[in-house]
Amino acid sequence: MTTVKRAAFGMMLGIAACSGEGSDDAPMAAADAVSARLELVTTIDPGDMDPFLNVSSLALDDDGNVYVLDQGARNIRVFDPTGAPLRTIGREGAGPGEFATPYSLAWTGDTLAVLDPGNGRLELVTREGRHAATWRGSRITGRQVRLWQAGPSRFFLDGYRPTPEGKLQMLYVSAGPEGGSDTLVIPERTGADAATAVTCKLANGTITWFEVPYASQRMQAVSPEGHLVIARTGDYRFTWVDTAGKIRRMMAFGADTLRIEDAYWDSVRTEYTAWRAKMAGADCDLSDLPRPPRKDVLRAVEFDDQGRLWVEAATETGFRIDVWNAAADSLAVSFPAPERDPEVPFVVRGDRLALVAEGDEGQQVRVYRVGSGT
Repeated sequence: MTTVKRAAFGMMLGIAACSGEGSDDAPMAAADAVSARLELVTTIDPGDMDPFLNVSSLALDDDGNVYVLDQGARNIRVFDPTGAPLRTIGREGAGPGEFATPYSLAWTGDTLAVLDPGNGRLELVTREGRHAATWRGSRITGRQVRLWQAGPSRFFLDGYRPTPEGKLQMLYVSAGPEGGSDTLVIPERTGADAATAVTCKLANGTITWFEVPYASQRMQAVSPEGHLVIARTGDYRFTWVDTAGKIRRMMAFGADTLRIEDAYWDSVRTEYTAWRAKMAGADCDLSDLPRPPRKDVLRAVEFDDQGRLWVEAATETGFRIDVWNAAADSLAVSFPAPERDPEVPFVVRGDRLALVAEGDEGQQVRVYRVGSGT
């Protein structure tokens, strides 16, 4: 159990609603001193007899049960609040209640939705494991493809549509039996976006790249009211955009500036120089490796079932989690972030936080209770 007390921040407080184009002058939010207590409730570790193969998503219900989507095993394993196994839902296949490549979980009321791009659909199952329905979905895959919970009975998933110019416009669409109804347009990346890699095309047509460490990248989420929330990993700054493309809210918060050490960057440049030497005659989009001004500030952003914004932010010693109220104008609690696998989104319901971490025998699920400090 860890108790943390945070000092007061001396920033200006403000939140704005806008109907026109955005601005870089996001209102700054401030917080009084807050404290939080993080208590480990249970650790779910099946061990080497029946290990998790590749957990990709988690869900919690009001009874405290934990739903673990194992993409490798093509099933959902359900555990009670103490970590005891209750049941297994689904298996590999293309029939009702079966999965090919299950990616993500979300709730629509008391029914669990499973995103399965391998079968190009969403499978809906009850908490007891019975097949409820099959909804049309997409076959979009990728590391960031997932479902976004937007309130207790609605969620969004990745989609796309062609533009008059012949390009594909990426979207988040709310799910339903016949497809999406509400649509959030993901802004196209522009020249203003910082380069995240040096990309080179070789004479034989092969394309290769060198990733820029700590390059600020765009982050997206969907809020409970169904707004697109946009941020960049390099800034503690958020913009809420509605389905009409109008900015509804902006928020920024003071964060530590994490310097990129010269010794580290020298080692990166040495590696880059050796890589670039192999690119003789290649057509590269950048002549040199750009050095970002600082390390990333943000690692993850999620919303809980109460509409609160959970931000995982970098510190000098690791990461912390800031929990903002539903209006995102008041910091409720803040505490050091538990160790976790950043590839699997954490999930919050009530006062419980569930995440995936690496154990001695592979992946394990840890459930914490977040309470007020003493």
